[in-house]
Amino acid sequence: MGDVFTHIAQRYSNRVTVYSDINTPPQYTIFSSPSDRAVPTTVFVPKDRISLSPAAKNYIRIKDVSSGNKVLPNTTIEYGFYIPSFVGYGSVFSTQSEAEQDALDRLENVLGSFVSSDNIMTDSSEMTDVPSLWGPAIIEVRAWY
Repeated sequence: MGDVFTHIAQRYSNRVTVYSDINTPPQYTIFSSPSDRAVPTTVFVPKDRISLSPAAKNYIRIKDVSSGNKVLPNTTIEYGFYIPSFVGYGSVFSTQSEAEQDALDRLENVLGSFVSSDNIMTDSSEMTDVPSLWGPAIIEVRAWY
């Protein structure tokens, strides 16, 4: 899970307070304008005030002290996710299809329940007749006196 932000859209703003919680209505104040007209367009939402579960519902409330300054429906919540796109080598396999299936299984395990792996492109190269995976190293040492 990356950072979470709310992007506030208003025509006019005076003094905004942003609340966040896993319950509704949200009770925890995560931002309050320090003075009139000191309203940012983006507010950071701390991760300890939301649930990171993919099945959870998180609630954010944005309130302006002036009743005429409405928060527009263009206001958005941005969740950032860091998603791995590669997995390392798992083992040595007899066939390319076995190796690809092992990689797909390990990638789905890494992705967890946040991401659906419906359209994964695989790329692998097959090597045959390799006498050993790690061969002997040829080292040349030169020493001067």
